[in-house]
Amino acid sequence: GSVGPLANCIALVGRQNAATSCDACDAGLYGGGGLTPCSQCGKGQYTDSGAQTVCKDCPNGQFQDDLGKTGCKACLIGQKGKGAGEQECTPCAPGEHSVDPGIAGYG
Repeated sequence: GSVGPLANCIALVGRQNAATSCDACDAGLYGGGGLTPCSQCGKGQYTDSGAQTVCKDCPNGQFQDDLGKTGCKACLIGQKGKGAGEQECTPCAPGEHSVDPGIAGYG
């Protein structure tokens, strides 16, 4: 939401300047304040609420293959996470298996 005159936006992080006010960045976006617009979170990242200054990495066992998202997707059965902030999951190798979606390793 709006927080006041445009001049006040310069010092506020997680916000962008609009025509006559300073608006919070939406979920899926982040901002460093000042006169720059909000930016989309990159692949492997997300923000789940507005007015954020940085994006969060997807946790291990989850991934995000698109920009500007508000959450992450779970790795499918038969796949495993490679680590935090991933854009994709890795298929289990021969002899490995995962029985639950969103698994970080294998069992």
